[in-house]
Amino acid sequence: MKTLNCIITELKKVIISPYFAVGIIAFALMCFTSSAYTDYSNMKQISIFEMMTMLGTDKAESYEFSAQYICAHGFGMWVVQFLSIIVAFPFVKVLCDEHRYSEKRYIICRMGKLRYCLSKFISAIIGGAVLCALGFLLFSAAVYIIFPKASELSPEQAEMLAMCNISYPKKLLETVIMGAGAAVLPFLISVFTANQYFCICIPFLLQYMQMTAANKLIFDSISDYPEWQRALMMAVYPNSLREIIYCTQTGIFSLVGYVFLAATALTLFIIMNRRCTDCGR
Repeated sequence: MKTLNCIITELKKVIISPYFAVGIIAFALMCFTSSAYTDYSNMKQISIFEMMTMLGTDKAESYEFSAQYICAHGFGMWVVQFLSIIVAFPFVKVLCDEHRYSEKRYIICRMGKLRYCLSKFISAIIGGAVLCALGFLLFSAAVYIIFPKASELSPEQAEMLAMCNISYPKKLLETVIMGAGAAVLPFLISVFTANQYFCICIPFLLQYMQMTAANKLIFDSISDYPEWQRALMMAVYPNSLREIIYCTQTGIFSLVGYVFLAATALTLFIIMNRRCTDCGR
């Protein structure tokens, strides 16, 4: 019960932070940069922001301009790329401030080292998941206000939309899973430094390198490998964790990797704080 109370206390610190509200708005805005429509006349990917300027034209009569379809495509690669920055700000700010102002020693004296580390880690994971969920709900609300609903489409377009088999709860669950996973790497970096900019920027750079390497090494030669090796290679792609809800090999391999990374982060955090009660570091 004490551990649960500590988690709730730490989670409150994250949620009441102004950076949490900023993160929700930033996530919702980033979703509008996702591509949800392809202009086949020039094979150009059109972002949701650009689609807003096309409302009222003949192209906007397509089912791809419906709110349901756009919500399903709102979690694009730009969102994935910046996700580690968006979810890290609230809890990294709290961690670094406690270190900078020597508050960590007194908190650990009250909680204990293990309970302190667990509460910090779990609150970071839950905070990232909640932030992304609220951001996606805000984005969805805006989309349903701006774009036409399925009931406003022609029968032919409504039938094509139904064939897409879009499930909003699954998309929301994907967002929650990705938000929780995105908080792991910033937490791991925070073990080694109290510089909040390092904790935020290094995961972004590592993820950019990971995405670039994946695009080069995986997609250029993915057909040359058997299925399980392709799944293992795809597991290193930044957005592969969402595949876990579909029970694919890629999602399972990715989940194993994130669990290992999370266990490493928590273990190192406990080790690095073994002398907090003595020196306040």
